[in-house]
Amino acid sequence: MSFSSSKTYTFPNTSVQASFLPAAPGTTYSPIFYESGEPGNCMGSVNAGNSYMLYVGGSGINAGFTYALHHAHQDTQTYAGIHQGLYNHAATGTAHRDIFAPGDPLQYAAVWRPLNSTTFFGMDGTVFIDVFKPGLCPHSNPNNYAMIYITPPDGSRPEYATDALFLDAVQQMAANIITAVASFNKTTMTNHNLSDIEVIRTCMYSSNIYLKAGVTIDDIAKGMYAGFASQLAKDATGIHLIEFENADGGFDVIKPSF
Repeated sequence: MSFSSSKTYTFPNTSVQASFLPAAPGTTYSPIFYESGEPGNCMGSVNAGNSYMLYVGGSGINAGFTYALHHAHQDTQTYAGIHQGLYNHAATGTAHRDIFAPGDPLQYAAVWRPLNSTTFFGMDGTVFIDVFKPGLCPHSNPNNYAMIYITPPDGSRPEYATDALFLDAVQQMAANIITAVASFNKTTMTNHNLSDIEVIRTCMYSSNIYLKAGVTIDDIAKGMYAGFASQLAKDATGIHLIEFENADGGFDVIKPSF
């Protein structure tokens, strides 16, 4: 097995590797998914979604996912309803669904939402794992296995009254991603139709339209690293590699932390 896509680092007190993805050839963005025929391991790619309506679309990386999923012949308009339904059924914090209509793009979906949280507000901090139907994986690469749709902290919310409150939520969002994927990977022990998500490819969420005034990109990168590192060190997760989409060098600041 190969878990490295470039020079790799290792998270402290774990065997989990990290790598930093440059821009795809001819673009200014790191690739969201593996290309057709590109080798790799079963991956979930993080989409910094809409923290209010839970749709795939709009601007930023959410628009990038729309483009990639459309080209995989997915009906992306179904995602908002799927996400909203799961969220509303997750009264205990989690819910899943494994029955879908023929036109839906998914074979399995699950949600992990914060309950009674003093860190997050609204739907912020929620993680959805959307497992694609086998014939609908982007670039026809079966290792483009899932979208990890998150609802990032929105720095414009008045509840994040200080930089510290906002950055605490950014850090906890990263920890929630690890918790959700680790929980999903335990599901595969009993649901043999599913595969472990071994690779997480992540954008820098809360760094564009959700960025709080006065907070820097370096602050976001460091908060994400802290959340990933602390949660990965707590328990076995089944995760082997975190890939940081680093076309603009925004994640360079965390490299000395490894």
